[in-house]
Amino acid sequence: MNRHERLVIVGAGPAGLATARAYREGGGMGHVTMLTPEPYAPYNRPPLTKGYLRGEASREDLPIESDDWYEENGVELRLFTNASTIDRERRIVVSDEGEELAYDICVLATGSEPIRPPVPGGDDPEILTMRTIENSTRLQDRVGEEGRAVVVGSGFIGCEATASLSLRGAEVTLISRDASPQRKRLGREVGERVEGWLRGYGVNLRLGARIEGIERKDGGHAVRLGDGDTVETGTILFATGVAPRIRLASEAGLEVDRGI
Repeated sequence: MNRHERLVIVGAGPAGLATARAYREGGGMGHVTMLTPEPYAPYNRPPLTKGYLRGEASREDLPIESDDWYEENGVELRLFTNASTIDRERRIVVSDEGEELAYDICVLATGSEPIRPPVPGGDDPEILTMRTIENSTRLQDRVGEEGRAVVVGSGFIGCEATASLSLRGAEVTLISRDASPQRKRLGREVGERVEGWLRGYGVNLRLGARIEGIERKDGGHAVRLGDGDTVETGTILFATGVAPRIRLASEAGLEVDRGI
């Protein structure tokens, strides 16, 4: 294979890392550059709502590969580097800083980003989402023992974060439009079993609930529900799903649908 080939991978999650690994294992000999806006090498995200959030795992436990792996496999990992545009005619990726990275092959592995529900007050930057190490660390810092938190959404991330915060000693309320957690994905029986587990952890479940609005109050937030109740809390976590990051692909003229 061509030693002068230039492979640029935009995104350093598991997919980006798998691309670099497969390229090398397949005999690729060109220069490999992997870009990520984060300050960390590719890491496992599931612990962010489980062991890491509970304080049972450290940042050192999260990387998928050791730092030596990148040097040994000739992968240039560019941290703090966000790709802003792709010029397909000139075959370059342009970073936020204006740096131009030439490529022969460009792979977009940009992943997804959390969705904020369209409710009044939902755009408050003090309302947290879960995607990165920083997100999980900030949630830990905000919700200590005997703290109060509201988790909105009963998918995997919402249920895991709820259980972990409760195990840390926090008073947690889970708000979901579903009749029981995970019911749409896993069925009624499993949903009711998850509901029982969460209640066993001391979680206050507000199921089948609709949020009318969120307001700042006394250093925290007040969540207004459709039945007229208000839940006051120190911290809110939105765990209401994700959307694919398609901006780069779309602006580069690639066909996009639910993803790239």
